[in-house]
Amino acid sequence: MGGPRANYLLVEDGELRVHSDREGGSSLPELILQGEAGVLPWLRSCAERGGFLHDAGYAAGALLVQVDARVLVVGMTRWEAWHLDPDPFGAFLAFREVLEVGRMRRVFVELVEGQWPGWRVVVASPAAFGVQECVQTDVSRIPILPVRVETLKGWTDESVRAGLRAVLAQVMPAAAFRRVKW
Repeated sequence: MGGPRANYLLVEDGELRVHSDREGGSSLPELILQGEAGVLPWLRSCAERGGFLHDAGYAAGALLVQVDARVLVVGMTRWEAWHLDPDPFGAFLAFREVLEVGRMRRVFVELVEGQWPGWRVVVASPAAFGVQECVQTDVSRIPILPVRVETLKGWTDESVRAGLRAVLAQVMPAAAFRRVKW
């Protein structure tokens, strides 16, 4: 597996434009928590028709933004924080696989939906929709990422929210963190 690369797909007015980022897989959660107002202008400024996408062996994350349908598809193999010292996941190792644990996914999706009012949030494997070998923009054809386990012993929705908040406080810029609707 390669580094924390991410692919971004923007479908607007029936046109697909793409962008790839060598470090984006490390910051995908922070990016999408900026909401529509933060993500769309940035993605519109850098996505291009026929752009390069990383392949499945290198893409740790992918994001599909279907503007007209108001659907956001998020895919992460792992949420890494390798670039931080100390690693904020030290106390919350399970958050590395936040989308495979049912309770964590539910809380995370609720948090994302709070930043994207009126949008539907779908969780899928990056390889199912957003890599060079498989570009899928028809959301009905993207398989949902299976839940590996429903919960972890001792974790409640409240403790998951507290853990997410603690991790995000360390990885997000302070101004962006303050704008998150908890």
